Amino acid sequence: MFGSTMIVPLLVTPQMCIPPTSTAKGEIIATLFFVSGIVTLLQTTFGIRLPIVQGATFSFLAPTFAILALPKWKCPSETEIEALMNETNGTFDIGEIWKPRMREVCES
Repeated sequence: MFGSTMIVPLLVTPQMCIPPTSTAKGEIIATLFFVSGIVTLLQTTFGIRLPIVQGATFSFLAPTFAILALPKWKCPSETEIEALMNETNGTFDIGEIWKPRMREVCES
């Protein structure tokens, strides 16, 4: 269960333009495990009360990759990110790149 829950954010984060060294990847993984724990607790308390562990699903990967493959959501190049950093005097937040992509996937 750990591996299958862990692989979903590891597959999706590069498509969302999250760099491998970003703390955003850790935040997404932590959020996934937190929500999985809450849903599992609700399932075993108020649901059908079977000892089932709720986790991430692979069924949303294909639509997510299809949405993020659109030209609108193309990842900016390193030079474009450096230009944004220079324009904002180093205060550019990488979240401004991946958070709109996350919203788009969640709304679809």
